[in-house]
Amino acid sequence: MMTNNLAAWLAGIKKNPPRTVVKAGLDKKVQVGSCMWVLHFDGACEPINPGGYMSWAWSYISPADPENAVSGGDVLHPARRNTNNVAEWWACGSGVKAVLEAAFGEVRPTAPLLILGDSLLVINQLTGKWRVNKPHLAVCRDRVWCMLRAFPSWNARWIPREENSACDGIAERLILKAGGVRKVRRG
Repeated sequence: MMTNNLAAWLAGIKKNPPRTVVKAGLDKKVQVGSCMWVLHFDGACEPINPGGYMSWAWSYISPADPENAVSGGDVLHPARRNTNNVAEWWACGSGVKAVLEAAFGEVRPTAPLLILGDSLLVINQLTGKWRVNKPHLAVCRDRVWCMLRAFPSWNARWIPREENSACDGIAERLILKAGGVRKVRRG
């Protein structure tokens, strides 16, 4: 549930979409979680892509409580529009929204956000390294960019799947709980 401050802020940014991407100059050696929000995300479309069960998951730690992660996610039953790329974008967007909802006790977040995910597509489109060729994915990216304007700075970094196992596990459990099956991953 969104707070009134967050709802009002999100309504305002819909009228003024971002024109540029603002990224923090965070070094890879930064002590993650000590002075920033850290968000992991993952999405899946199983057992077939496109058209399978689509799930997304996120997990974040706050600068106020870096020892305890907060996580969430959801799943949609099979539909033609369900794809892995959409699931990854929904995971990223849902996670950023969750961080905003948690941070809005501060009126606006005062700490930067580090976004970590194993989707090269989302990370590179989010940071502007890659163009977005699909209109429906551009809408997802623009929504995330709008929310990111609340942070003083942000950065997004690709991580290997093995380093994203918590979110991957949540997404898998959501698919299984909904009655789907997960493909067996090779090597």
